[in-house]
Order: sequence, then structure tokens, then C-alpha cells
Amino acid sequence: MCPIFLLLTTLSLTSSCSTTSLTLSTTTRGLRPT
Repeated sequence: MCPIFLLLTTLSLTSSCSTTSLTLSTTTRGLRPT
């Protein structure tokens, strides 16, 4: 159970981080077009 919980937590954090990064990237591109 522990490994599964750890895996889910890691996956959750990674997905959250990816979403945040993607949002920041999109916002930055919107403000300052390359």
C-alpha cells in the first residue's frame, strides 16, 4: 500500500508541477510573444 500511495503522490505532484509550468509558459508567451 505504501509504494502505491507514494507513486500516486509523486504522480499527482508531477502532474501539478507540469500544469503549473505549462500555465506559466503560456502566460509568458501571451505577455511576451517570441
